[in-house]
Amino acid sequence: MKLHPMLQRQLKKSGVSLEATNNELNLLVKKINKAYIEFDQNAYLRERAMALSSKEMQELYKKLKDENIILAKLNVDLEAKDNLLIKEKKETERQSKYITAILNSVPEEIFILDEKFNIIEANETAEEKIGIKSKEMKNKSISQFFSEKEVVENLNDLIKEDEGKNKVINFQTMMTYQDKKIPVFVSINKLYKKYVGKENQIILVAKNISELKKLEKENKEKLMMLMHAGRLTSLGEMATAIAHELNQPLSVINMNLQTLEMLHKEGIQEFITNQDLTELLSDSIKQVNRADNIIRQMRKFARKNKDLDTKPEPIDIITAIEAALSMFHEQFRVHNIKVETEYSQKCKKVIIDEQELEQVMVNLLANAKYALFAKQDIESSNATNYEMKIRIELSSSDEKGKMILKVSDNGIGMSQKVKEHCFEPFFTTKKVGEGTGLGLSIIYNIIKNANGDIEIESEQNKGTTFTITFICGDKNA
Repeated sequence: MKLHPMLQRQLKKSGVSLEATNNELNLLVKKINKAYIEFDQNAYLRERAMALSSKEMQELYKKLKDENIILAKLNVDLEAKDNLLIKEKKETERQSKYITAILNSVPEEIFILDEKFNIIEANETAEEKIGIKSKEMKNKSISQFFSEKEVVENLNDLIKEDEGKNKVINFQTMMTYQDKKIPVFVSINKLYKKYVGKENQIILVAKNISELKKLEKENKEKLMMLMHAGRLTSLGEMATAIAHELNQPLSVINMNLQTLEMLHKEGIQEFITNQDLTELLSDSIKQVNRADNIIRQMRKFARKNKDLDTKPEPIDIITAIEAALSMFHEQFRVHNIKVETEYSQKCKKVIIDEQELEQVMVNLLANAKYALFAKQDIESSNATNYEMKIRIELSSSDEKGKMILKVSDNGIGMSQKVKEHCFEPFFTTKKVGEGTGLGLSIIYNIIKNANGDIEIESEQNKGTTFTITFICGDKNA
């Protein structure tokens, strides 16, 4: 490094070597230059770093700001959804309480069962009637509270039903109420798992029908009284006809006895042979038996009914029909009423009380006779030749195990209005004093109680046909 001349002289006077000084200065300059270079580099780096940091911070700030906006929106949405869930939860709780209140207010016992027929839940009515809290009933078999196997059998039938079929099974059985057996009407239905959760459930509703059974018993007793009154009424209405029925055999007996008396008084026994006497006595005995049969039939007909709860045994329907016809034999003969019968031999026994079936036939024959007389009055005034006919036809039904009885006449017939009301109690087209209007209503009840059916076909001035369907009592029919 070149020094100033004045500096060189001063250094020389001081005895300092210019070369050494020069070297030291060069070294110092290098150090100073290096320091300045390092300072400039650090300053640049700092400035550059500051510039870069500022940009990244701005970008980061902007990104954070945008994310905050998104988060704020998400927070608003979440709050709205949360409020909606809270609202829905409150509504679900309200509905649950509402449904529970309804179930508890229902007077019938309601049980929710699992697929093994164990109790999941029961309403307050069930708790009250059975005397056990719902919590204590939980997981107990429903069969514990019923005295008959019918409940389990019906539950098994229900559980086998395919999903989607909304089958309801109804039946009557006995339920245990605090050690008492009570008649109940039970209804069961399946609740499918897609609606109620993990597995299918069953809802069982039981209704106490003790009062209904009591009323049914009272109604049956009243019906029995009504049926008996109807038979007595029929006998009263047929009093004249029955007198004719008895008069005919009595007349024959009387004539035979007069003949014997005359033979005895006149002393002409030699004019009658033993064969003639035997025939005379046999005929008298026959007529006595006939009169006895009529009286026995009347007494049987007038007898009070058996208990309607007694299950009827199969009876010979032809015998019952002929027994009813025997009460009309003489009057039909006197009035020239032709009776045609056609009996199928395929099914001769039907399930109905014999006395009740005779009552049905007596009422139908009495109505047919009245219809024939009513038309005869019209035909007589028109001077036409009218033949009165009654036809009784017994045949097997197309439906297996059923028997059909048809009673037809070619009498006055019925209007549409009369057909619609004829089975109603006390409805009658007869004059005052000629009928009570009980006959057909009693017939209707008898047939329905025997699980049968009755229909009417009728046309004014052409005739009427009553078609009755019975349950056949022959096993092979």
